[in-house]
Amino acid sequence: QGSSNAVLGTCYILLAAIKSNYAELATDPNSFRGASVNIEGRVLRNPEVRGNKTSFQMFADPENSEWNTIVHADAAPSGLQSGDHVRVKGTVRGAREGENAFGGTVRAVEVDADSVEITETEAERKSKRRGKA
Repeated sequence: QGSSNAVLGTCYILLAAIKSNYAELATDPNSFRGASVNIEGRVLRNPEVRGNKTSFQMFADPENSEWNTIVHADAAPSGLQSGDHVRVKGTVRGAREGENAFGGTVRAVEVDADSVEITETEAERKSKRRGKA
């Protein structure tokens, strides 16, 4: 645990460049509490807003619908919605477990975001797909 924390605690986890590090993080998020992350992914559902806190769920590996991640932010971008691609910089809180609609246990990496940036909206992605067809 100690050596893994030392490696991930001081580096940024970039999905495109360091997939293996996020795979390790997703396997045991509690071992990486306090690690800095810089991840990109796709928002799964519209964000929940409670008071001045915004929370949303995303796949950090949207191509494979993997690496379920829950993000908590004080200031999420206006208009953030399901399907948007985002870049999140923040700190690993640990693991969050819950139950899915079928009664199975699901686990996600939980991140406290310092910043959330929309890199591509769902509408922009759809427009690009239509242009390629």
